[in-house]
Amino acid sequence: RKGEPMAVELVAKCPPPTALDRHADPRPGRLVFGSLAQLFELYEGSFLQGHEYRHTLTSSCGLRVTAFDRCFLHLVKLTRHGHPEAVPFDIQEEKPRIRSQLNGLGPYHIHENRARNLPSVLDALLDPHYVYELADPQTAHRGFLKHYGDKPYPFTLVLVGESKTDQCLIPVTGFPAKRNRARKLFERAGRVLWSRGDAMLNDA
Repeated sequence: RKGEPMAVELVAKCPPPTALDRHADPRPGRLVFGSLAQLFELYEGSFLQGHEYRHTLTSSCGLRVTAFDRCFLHLVKLTRHGHPEAVPFDIQEEKPRIRSQLNGLGPYHIHENRARNLPSVLDALLDPHYVYELADPQTAHRGFLKHYGDKPYPFTLVLVGESKTDQCLIPVTGFPAKRNRARKLFERAGRVLWSRGDAMLNDA
């Protein structure tokens, strides 16, 4: 109908990483922090926009992804000495401990590269180059990809899953990636749901 946006033609498979070279954007600056409490405060200020528990982010692709306080644990791969890795943290119990770490990490461990690159994870969620559907979803159903062109990690990949409890999409993990890592994830991709420049999302 006249005036309605045209449907975007589906792409059978995601384009190879080399196809993204012409789309490289500048990568946001890496986080600088001196303690776990400061890192969590930076996460709350960016992903949660100052909210205590949750905040819904609206991506340029049209998808709404809700960041929770608990997502911090997965995005930085937080572990604590003496806490079994197989046992999930209760974020409400853990937050006071996290906020008490005012000098360094204390008994905690994080994946430093992922933590310092949280700004590019948020940027890839808000303004991706591609959003794709995983052909064999396990914990994640959608992949957000953005190309920055810098070395040695020219890509940022964010995997998003469906929270049945909260009935919304949530970030599961996000990280800077080398070209080979991006290529492996492309092999799992079923189809492109959206690419920058498209007018609408395909059956997301």
